Amino acid sequence: MRRWLCGARQAFGGMREHGLSVESELGNIDLPAVRVSDDPVALGAADVVLICVKLWDTETATQAIKPIVGPETTVISLQNGVQKDEVLRNNLWTSNRDGGLCYIGSKILQPGVIQHTGKLQRLEFGEYDGSVSPRAEAFLEACRSGGIDATISTDIQRSIWEKFVFLVGLSATTTSMRSTIGPIRANERTRRFLLEIMKEVVATGRAMGVKLDEQFAEQRLAFVDGLPPDHDFIDAQ
Repeated sequence: MRRWLCGARQAFGGMREHGLSVESELGNIDLPAVRVSDDPVALGAADVVLICVKLWDTETATQAIKPIVGPETTVISLQNGVQKDEVLRNNLWTSNRDGGLCYIGSKILQPGVIQHTGKLQRLEFGEYDGSVSPRAEAFLEACRSGGIDATISTDIQRSIWEKFVFLVGLSATTTSMRSTIGPIRANERTRRFLLEIMKEVVATGRAMGVKLDEQFAEQRLAFVDGLPPDHDFIDAQ
């Protein structure tokens, strides 16, 4: 709790003083004034709440946002992992919980300054029952009007697991080998190791009833080949 609050206060303090800046190959963004607070009560009820903290801070974050979650508020976790939405279900009374995920390479240069690495920036979200709800369509329109590459998934559980396959493989290899992805995918033995890890995650998901393609690990390896070679995923969660 203390770690989460200290990090939040440092980030919010930087944004209050200097605004928010994003450095990106797709074009820089500079917002000199932003409405931020480390006290959600001060913000009032929200239309959409995005959960973007690290997994170990999920319960703390869900407790903190309760005052701004109204009857019509949609809550979407964009975190990594396949159990994150269970935490939301256990801690938030609202039924308006969509599954979600994001693909982006980024890092915090300093409080209020974000560096977007590469050009990948995509959101995917949707109802767990596979329907396309009006609230999902409204959020999709808001994303696209802001220049965000976003899609609605009709099988969000599978979409989340697809990213999980990718993350487990890259996190395990870049961490254990202390290397960025470029040398790992270029070497025959380490490339095969990466593929075998992803195949194991695919097999686990399929055993749990997730509709993953049996050859999905091979498909993800092709995706990995398109990543910048200096990427690492040591802090993926």
